[in-house]
Amino acid sequence: VGGVTHVDFMQESPYDFAITSSTRVFLYNGKTKKMKKQFTRFKDKAYSGCLRSDGKVIAAGGETGLVQVFDAGSRSVLRQLEGHTRPVHTVKFGTDKLHVFSGGDDATARWWDVATGAQLTRLDGHSDYIRAAAASPVGPEMWATGGYDHTCNLWDVRSGGSTVLSVNHGAPIEDVAFFPSGSLMATAGGTSVCIWDVLGGGKLLRRVTSHQKTVTCVKIIADIGPPSLLGGEDAPNASTRMITGSLDGHLKIYDLDKFQVCHASKYPGPILSLGLSGDCGTMAVGLANGILSIRNRKKPRDTVVVSVLEELAAMGCMQDAIAGRDAFGLAPLLSFLCRFLTEPRYVRLLLTVAQQMLDVYGGVVGQAPAVDEKLRLLKERINVELLAQQDLFAVQGMLDTLLAGSMR
Repeated sequence: VGGVTHVDFMQESPYDFAITSSTRVFLYNGKTKKMKKQFTRFKDKAYSGCLRSDGKVIAAGGETGLVQVFDAGSRSVLRQLEGHTRPVHTVKFGTDKLHVFSGGDDATARWWDVATGAQLTRLDGHSDYIRAAAASPVGPEMWATGGYDHTCNLWDVRSGGSTVLSVNHGAPIEDVAFFPSGSLMATAGGTSVCIWDVLGGGKLLRRVTSHQKTVTCVKIIADIGPPSLLGGEDAPNASTRMITGSLDGHLKIYDLDKFQVCHASKYPGPILSLGLSGDCGTMAVGLANGILSIRNRKKPRDTVVVSVLEELAAMGCMQDAIAGRDAFGLAPLLSFLCRFLTEPRYVRLLLTVAQQMLDVYGGVVGQAPAVDEKLRLLKERINVELLAQQDLFAVQGMLDTLLAGSMR
């Protein structure tokens, strides 16, 4: 049995996940945590099995240099992307679900059209193996690659192959990750993790050294820690954390306010890979001895309520569950909406709940002062969120201009 070299979660419920080990990719059920399928159509070792965000398609590289795209349901091969001349160790789906990004030991990265199987862009700029890649949250065309030549390159796949930015980590790079804002980037390799200011021209902001052996994986996860110092107990958003795994067998979680370790775990073997579900409820860690460790996070109360609402929506009985309530029975639902409606993880579901609630009770507004006060507060929260979204779109426009200008 080979080591578990890659873990990848789909970012939508039910948060199924794929692990890559030896010559196979295994698909696990996100709810039961049991294996439900395995993909074996590899002539040699498989690498970087990744799920599309909706979990319907899987892509993986391999020792032969072929990138294969599978139907997750039938396990049939949908596409074979030919172009790399050496093993492909990193494969990622684009955020648009229509493209695949790959990096190989031939020191090239490639951008593929999944529908046609055509190679759209070849990216040359590394002088050694490419072992890591990450998509920027700023835009689907921006990608970072990390190589054994110690460099991390930032690319715009629309530019035809030129680098936007290049930084030197100082050791072979094993993994790359962006912060949620896209303005910062982390590279892992050797015994350290480096934090880079992408918008500041690749300035090194911090070198974090807390492992004794090679750091093999790094993840930047939003909403996983307790509320930041800027928010109180009722703050809806938790703080961002950085998670690293190393060949020394330690997994460490960092508070990014001071880049200090706030939690550490020891595993029974060198850590090769790790992944977290989209709701941060499950973490899977892959070890060099073939062990896959799966840990579940205790759900906070808001997650439990959302899970119930998701089930009601799936069964089509949301409106029936909302109807027939007096002011006392409606107050808890309104309070929950006021607090969590603007939470990014829940906004689609809770907007649907709010709309159905207004459809049911719109004709009786004004009869219960307590309910009217909650509705007024809900309206204020929505207006504040709309203003914030307008500001974010303005900032995104400025960032696009800065990034476009840096390519000239």
